[in-house]
Amino acid sequence: MRLLPYEAFHGVRFGDSAEAVVAVLGEPSRRSKQRRSGEEQLHYADIIVRLAKDGSGAIEFSAHPSDVLINEDVVPLAEVAAYIRSHDPEANENVGFLSSERFGLMVDLEHEENVWVTAFTRDWQRRFQKHA
Repeated sequence: MRLLPYEAFHGVRFGDSAEAVVAVLGEPSRRSKQRRSGEEQLHYADIIVRLAKDGSGAIEFSAHPSDVLINEDVVPLAEVAAYIRSHDPEANENVGFLSSERFGLMVDLEHEENVWVTAFTRDWQRRFQKHA
């Protein structure tokens, strides 16, 4: 899955509508509401796309890919955290996650066999503070 930091993930651009997401990824296996924020989520086999409540489109992508293409580097999922640490000296570990503002990416560090990566829009910190 290709990540273009703050632009797109797996062919879907940040800000794309639900219809645009479906045009790229197909019909989701299910739709749900995020329990804390109430934002709509589109569920696929190995990716969840979260859409803004205000209608501004895709704001978050959580995925369990075999590898991530970060810019032009193919990084196996098991090595994404090490890649971030070596390419972003300002990456931050907190409550079981490694976050990188440089890449707009967060990695779950607590589930080695079931690692998920999450790509965010530039305003991700404001969103988390709002729903914390």
